[in-house]
Amino acid sequence: MSGVKNVILISLDCLRADHLPFYGYEHDTAPFLTELADKGILFTRAFATSNFTAPTHASMFTGVYPHQHGFIDFMCRIHTDMPTLAERLSRNGMNTTALTSWYCFSATSGMMRGFDECIVIPGQNAKEKALIQVEQTKEWLGKNRSKPFFLYSHFGQIHAPFNKCPGLEDAVEEPRNSRVKAIWEVAPPGGVIFRTLEWLENKINRWSRFGRILYRLVKIVRYRWFLGPMRQVVRDVRAGKITPTEEDTRFAVHRYDQCIRYVDERLRDLFGTIRSLGLDKDTAMIIVGDHGEELFDHGQLFHGHSLHQELVHIPMLLILPESMQPFPATCDVQVDQRDIAATFLDLLGLGAGSIDPVGDGISMLDAARNPEKWEDRPSFFEAVFNRQWVSAGMIYGNGKVQWFKPGDKIVYFPVDEKQMTPPDGVEPPDDARDLVARLREFVDRSFREEAPDESIDDDITPELKKQLEELGYM
Repeated sequence: MSGVKNVILISLDCLRADHLPFYGYEHDTAPFLTELADKGILFTRAFATSNFTAPTHASMFTGVYPHQHGFIDFMCRIHTDMPTLAERLSRNGMNTTALTSWYCFSATSGMMRGFDECIVIPGQNAKEKALIQVEQTKEWLGKNRSKPFFLYSHFGQIHAPFNKCPGLEDAVEEPRNSRVKAIWEVAPPGGVIFRTLEWLENKINRWSRFGRILYRLVKIVRYRWFLGPMRQVVRDVRAGKITPTEEDTRFAVHRYDQCIRYVDERLRDLFGTIRSLGLDKDTAMIIVGDHGEELFDHGQLFHGHSLHQELVHIPMLLILPESMQPFPATCDVQVDQRDIAATFLDLLGLGAGSIDPVGDGISMLDAARNPEKWEDRPSFFEAVFNRQWVSAGMIYGNGKVQWFKPGDKIVYFPVDEKQMTPPDGVEPPDDARDLVARLREFVDRSFREEAPDESIDDDITPELKKQLEELGYM
């Protein structure tokens, strides 16, 4: 037996691996996570299954690729016959609870199937929600530590807009008259007006006819004057209408790094409680990025638009009880988010040989202890646009190939894509024939049919719609 009684999954939205010191970043963005990396198993080659939140989280919970689980868009749902990790652990008698600042983790989407409770953190300021989330998580742990549990916690504060984090001062001067300013400043000088409109929107009685009219009016004003600019900036950057300056890029990167530092400090506080309660002695934890974030690396912004390394190479840390030592400090086997379910089941003694598996991932503990067993394992990732498959990629060794549905073509990238010219890949060299063949087989097997459309458009809640608008998805 491993001695693991509880498991905790912490997902960090938009966290790319190459902006962390233990993945080689030059700035000290995450001192606490660096300490944890020294005490756990660091997976150097971990990848997301897609390029935005919905499909990647569903892969964590189901152990399969997006084309298999069906949650390929915020307006879709996990297939009803698809087993989830929380369902498996709940049937085994564990307390299953989720704490998140996102309304997309809802019963309607299927993301919360198997969870006894889903706590959506209140509050309007996305960054300040982290403070509330940590306090509520600490309180929950204090009340529920006696019974075996699976706790999932999602931190969305690294997600754009990169507005200033409480308690942190800018070390880089903000560009003047920047055309991309909306990505780091949601509430312009009229911030009081913005917050007043937000407060009014939440107070209006939408059940009356007058209330519905007033609510729509307030929403239009608030969105078009204050939230619309960020979405328009992203569109203009992607369309080539805006070219960011070096100062724009430097400041955007600085604010992004600040968001990482802010969440890192909140995690230090949370783990202090985990240790003080003695939970570190019998609890295994995985800390993972759900996807990365482009910061003008290839001339684009944010995520959901490509499968470049800055979007699919993610951090993955496995923290184990000291009683399980010794274990490897690092693992170079290629792993991905499908492996989270299998890893937790293995640690809880519910994995190998189980008649009730979840997904087709591998145990990352086995990968770390027996790397030669998995050295030939590639990583695949998928991209969807308007609920249609548009691209898929595979990385293996030092090579990466990507399939594009338009033209049904496959192109080649070296792993270090920042040295790539042109940025859209080149004709695969002769020594990449095996990579091309493996990706072609994956595409032909996985995308024979159009993406399933199990939409929840008619069931979307006002809270989710509002949040997706604020984050630039609608």
